[in-house]
Amino acid sequence: MTFSRTSSDAFDPAMNTAIAQEMVAYAKSFVEDVEFSPMDASRTDPEVLYQILERVIAAVML
Repeated sequence: MTFSRTSSDAFDPAMNTAIAQEMVAYAKSFVEDVEFSPMDASRTDPEVLYQILERVIAAVML
């Protein structure tokens, strides 16, 4: 999957979740121990943050 971001995409939760999941899976293809830390998590809607973390954890478990 390839993403092209514009300024209007900056706050698109679905796109940001997909990007985070893909990037963690990509990192996992190179190293065993992958760490993910959501930037500006304190300003993120808790439900969106939960969805992102859930999908990132799933990507690491593959």
